[in-house]
Amino acid sequence: MSGLLSKVEQPPRLEELPASARHMMSLVAFLCGGPTRGRYALLTRLARYVVAAVFAAVCVRASGRLALRILRSASASPLVPSLLRRRILAPLSATLSPPLASAAAPLAAASVFDALSGTSSSADTVDLVPGQPAYYAQLKRLLAHTPLPACVVDLRAFDANASRLLSIARENHKRIRIATKSLRVPALIKRLKELGGDLICGAMCYSAQEAKFLASTCEISNLLVAYPTVLDADLAAAWELLNQGHQITLMVDCVEHVKVLEKFAFRHQLGDEDEMCFRVAIDVDVAWRPLGGLVHIGAQRSGVRSIRDFSRVLDAILSAKHLHFVGVMGYEAHIAGLPDQSPHSSWTNLAKQLLKRCSRSGVTAFREEIHSYLQQKNIPVEFFNGGGTGSIRTTVIEPWITEVAVGSGFLQSQLFDYYQSNSSVPAITFALQATRKPQHNVVVCQSGGFAVASGAMHPDKLPTICSPSHLHYTCMEGIGEVQTPLEGPDADSIHLGDPIFFRPAKAGEIAEHFLYYWIKDGDVLQKEPLPTYRGCGVAFY
Repeated sequence: MSGLLSKVEQPPRLEELPASARHMMSLVAFLCGGPTRGRYALLTRLARYVVAAVFAAVCVRASGRLALRILRSASASPLVPSLLRRRILAPLSATLSPPLASAAAPLAAASVFDALSGTSSSADTVDLVPGQPAYYAQLKRLLAHTPLPACVVDLRAFDANASRLLSIARENHKRIRIATKSLRVPALIKRLKELGGDLICGAMCYSAQEAKFLASTCEISNLLVAYPTVLDADLAAAWELLNQGHQITLMVDCVEHVKVLEKFAFRHQLGDEDEMCFRVAIDVDVAWRPLGGLVHIGAQRSGVRSIRDFSRVLDAILSAKHLHFVGVMGYEAHIAGLPDQSPHSSWTNLAKQLLKRCSRSGVTAFREEIHSYLQQKNIPVEFFNGGGTGSIRTTVIEPWITEVAVGSGFLQSQLFDYYQSNSSVPAITFALQATRKPQHNVVVCQSGGFAVASGAMHPDKLPTICSPSHLHYTCMEGIGEVQTPLEGPDADSIHLGDPIFFRPAKAGEIAEHFLYYWIKDGDVLQKEPLPTYRGCGVAFY
């Protein structure tokens, strides 16, 4: 593998490039080189650097592998000013490289899988790693008599991902809270509890109704409802769990939330001497707001954006007779939820990486400020939650953080391949059947549109075609509600009824469209599939 990677990354020598490529590189050097004099010398040189960087990005976008080789040569060439090579061309070429190094990805994934699961990827083993062509050939054989569409979870990859994420928490003396919305399969949630033991502190739920369901099906007592609610039905479900002895915590981020919870709890007291209280936590907004708050970069979540906001909500909780303050959550969505090495927008990856680096200190500072404020007021908390799969490595090093929420990293949906800091392996795929071959190089598969992920519309929200690999969506139809045409040289080799494999962009949402997941364990498919929330007859919104 190291030989292949070194071959991909090694910049070519100038004389190895074709004449047209050398002319292009000379143009880049011309745009950036040469002396500048006068009052506006610095501004002129900076403008040249910007033009050169844009030019290089356009070249890579338009010309693919050859242009990237040119860019790498320019970053190593003495013809180009050293400042440009160090500050722009070298980082740009490194950022734009991942899509063109995809040939090495299966081998890289294999090494991660081997390291975590203790298996060997040598020729004498039957274990295949998700991402390898042979893996999908094996999966096709295993699904030969299974109705399609079908969704499959690779149990060994799932366990390997869990082992890696749990080890990160263990090494930093933190615990993991399972973000159940990214799984939505009770049996997999229970498996994580067993694998993690004391490292699993509980579940982070989407709604109080989901918490009630998990308390009964997964025997989880520590339940954090991560999103505020004021509906009587939700509060009644939480109140019922409290009566049963579960540790369910509700989230608030404004005084209005506090008033609603206090009013409900007051109405539902049983008149006992020991009155029952809602357990509540405060959700703080750690989004990046540079320029004095004129720009908001991050999710629009909580209105608690300063220590003054925090103290106002906290005072309201402490003055309420039937509320008990137990924790804080500060989720850095602009770091944990922002892919920074996406092949769909490679020219923005460097900017995203810089944004993460620039904003991380503000996240840490605000969470530390809250921790210090609570210590000064001598107010204890049971937990301080932060981070996610996309930021676990940076979140766990903060000493005040006690737990990190993790969900998507266990199944490793496609979006999480686009994070520099994430090294999990794919553990979930779904298959659609080929139903039509209307013309040469075109095959049509059944359904597909259900798998488009939520969020701002972008190509990375589409499911990724895994096998056959040389297929792509058509520009006229895209991915459809009842059928999805695919075109490419592999289309002619597909037979009607064959499975075409995809990876979902997001891990949890796909479960809303399947009653159960089939489980691949090594080279066998387990006889009994695992029901999803839908398969259990429930759905949470």
